[in-house]
Amino acid sequence: MNYKIINDKNFVAKINSGEENFSLVTLGENQSGEKEEFLWKLEKNVAQKEETVFQKVFGGKRFFSVLRESVVLSVNQQSTKKLSPGQVISLDGNVSLKEFGKTTNYQLLVKDGLQGKMQSVDFGQEAQEITVEKTKEDDYHFKGIYVVKGYAIVVFQNREILINQGQQLLVEEMEAGETFSIMGQGYGLFTAVDFRREAFFSEKIPKEKATMEDFFLAMKIAHTNFRGSGYLLKSMRENRYDWELRKAMDIIDRFYLPAIIGLLGLGLVSFLWMEFFGSEKILFPIVLWLLLDLFFITPFLYFLVIPKPVKKHIKPVDRMTEYEKRR
Repeated sequence: MNYKIINDKNFVAKINSGEENFSLVTLGENQSGEKEEFLWKLEKNVAQKEETVFQKVFGGKRFFSVLRESVVLSVNQQSTKKLSPGQVISLDGNVSLKEFGKTTNYQLLVKDGLQGKMQSVDFGQEAQEITVEKTKEDDYHFKGIYVVKGYAIVVFQNREILINQGQQLLVEEMEAGETFSIMGQGYGLFTAVDFRREAFFSEKIPKEKATMEDFFLAMKIAHTNFRGSGYLLKSMRENRYDWELRKAMDIIDRFYLPAIIGLLGLGLVSFLWMEFFGSEKILFPIVLWLLLDLFFITPFLYFLVIPKPVKKHIKPVDRMTEYEKRR
């Protein structure tokens, strides 16, 4: 378990989707208008205009509240609601939401497949306990507490953390069954996000020094990297290249480097042989160049860019995560 407290007037706390982004990100300025990929996002923002239109969360859900002064909301241009500080509403992310009035809004956005929650919590002198629910599927658990009014003391793992009015506590990487307690005076907003890592992230593979095995695997990749190889080769049906490996291979394939270098080299070798030795035995340099290109030059191009160790990026289909299979 790790935690942090945010004091910023405006903030965004989120977990991005995609490679190398499995960590809690906090930003000092609200970026709600940006086009981005995220799994979940918690944000607080002071509205600068009398009317605020919120970006839709396609394929997700929105939990919304205001922290000061009541506002009027227009939901999908079909219904309206007056929201008071501390009240929470949940909406399908695909519907439009418009806010009338200058206030401080607070919202949790979660994509489909994640379990999200937001509720108002009254702080009392007696501690109330919150337990991370044990589920068979979910193995990532986030909890957050924002103090709207008063103060709160959160107790977990023999630590006591004071959260003052206007501060946000973010607790990440909690374990199933783990508990913490809240006490204090006033009220706040409790948020929670739970999901299964395998459904949204691929396995992280540490980089290692290159070996001869990596070169031979690069040679295999070079020789089997053609359309239809999955139908002809059993190993290509049973195994897949992960996203990181395919991304590196695309650097070579995108510019047709093996074909260009092969043809240019063949032309140059043939020209030089003709210049010095004539057309006699012209097949000798051609065959020599083709063998050199086939077993060294083209494999070496892939070897330069693909991640090492290569074998860990070639995975049996039944060992890939759900996220890796979708990519």
